[in-house]
Amino acid sequence: MSNLSLDNLEFSQEQTMNFRRRTILSTTLLIALAIPCFAQRAGRGFNIATGDVQAVQPQNPRDPTAAVQKALNLTASQVESLKALLQARMQAARDVLTEIQEKRTAFESISSQSNPNPVDLGNALLALRASQNKLQAIETKFQSDFTDLLTTDQKKLVDDAKAAAAILPALGAIGLVDGRPQAIGLRGAGPFGPRR
Repeated sequence: MSNLSLDNLEFSQEQTMNFRRRTILSTTLLIALAIPCFAQRAGRGFNIATGDVQAVQPQNPRDPTAAVQKALNLTASQVESLKALLQARMQAARDVLTEIQEKRTAFESISSQSNPNPVDLGNALLALRASQNKLQAIETKFQSDFTDLLTTDQKKLVDDAKAAAAILPALGAIGLVDGRPQAIGLRGAGPFGPRR
C-alpha cells in the first residue's frame, strides 16, 4: 500500500490550471446568478442603510386624494385644499419626527448610563413626551381642518365610516367582513387536507 498524504500529492501544472479555471468559472457563474436575484429585491422594504422610506415606495403611487374625492364626492376646490392640508401635515410631521428622534436618542443615552441622574432622565422623558404630543396635535389639527372643508353630507359619510371601522374587528372575528366564517370545530387536517 502506498502512503497517502497531502504532502506527497503533486499536481501537474495542467491540473492546477484546470482547477483554477473551474474555480473562476464557478465563481463567475454564481455571481452572474446572484446579481439578478438581488436586483429584483430593489424597492422592497425599508432602506435601513439610508433610512429612506421613499426608496421603497412604488414608482407610481396612487393618489390618496383621488380615492377620498370619489368616496366623499369632493369638489375640485376641496381636493386642492385637501392636497394643501396633506402637504402641510407631512412637512410639520417631518420636522417633529426629526425632533422626536433627537430627543429619543438623548433619553436613551441618559438611560443607558450606569447611574443616570434621575432629574436629567425625567427631563429627557418629559421633552420626548412633549415632542410626541406635538405630533398628536398636528394630526388633530389636520383632522379638524379636513372636517371644516366638508359639507354636512360629507361629514355624515365620514362619521358613518368611522363608526363602521370601529365594528369591523368584531365582524371580522365571526367572518362577516370577508365572507368566511372562522374555523368551527377541530383544528388541523381534514379528510381532504388542511381546513381553511
